Amino acid sequence: MNLFSHFCSALLIVSLVSCQGTRELSEVPSGAQPLTHTLIDQGAYSSIETPMNVWIEDYATFSTLWEQMHKNQTPTLTAPEVDFSAQAVVASFMGMKPNGGHTARISLIAIQDGKAYVVVQQVSPGPDCFTTDAITYPFIMAAVNRSAIKDHQFIVQSSVNNCE
Repeated sequence: MNLFSHFCSALLIVSLVSCQGTRELSEVPSGAQPLTHTLIDQGAYSSIETPMNVWIEDYATFSTLWEQMHKNQTPTLTAPEVDFSAQAVVASFMGMKPNGGHTARISLIAIQDGKAYVVVQQVSPGPDCFTTDAITYPFIMAAVNRSAIKDHQFIVQSSVNNCE
């Protein structure tokens, strides 16, 4: 069982999180209203090797994921406080990439009829880009007000940065 399957299986047992693989889904409905979100963490070096998108609604699950994604960093980073009575955390992990230049961005979180749409943009470097030869694990994590959210969907968009 890979990390994604193990982590998501463990989290789904408590019914407070959902994991979706990295795949393209439908578009955001035209009537959806944007929600503000707060960046928690973003970078190229998580310890999550498998692509996944995660919606978290409790601190214990968030803390477990935080420890997993930062397990190779010294000094150990403490998970930031999140008010899970009012917020959810969304996270997107691109998995292992063979070089630098890959980034994950949350371009929009919007809501319509109680369903949140989390649009994640995964950007890869084009063939003319200068990149490091280091293996990277790009990710992004943000908090969003969940008071009106009853369901959610990740929409993953892939693009290439042409560095001409």
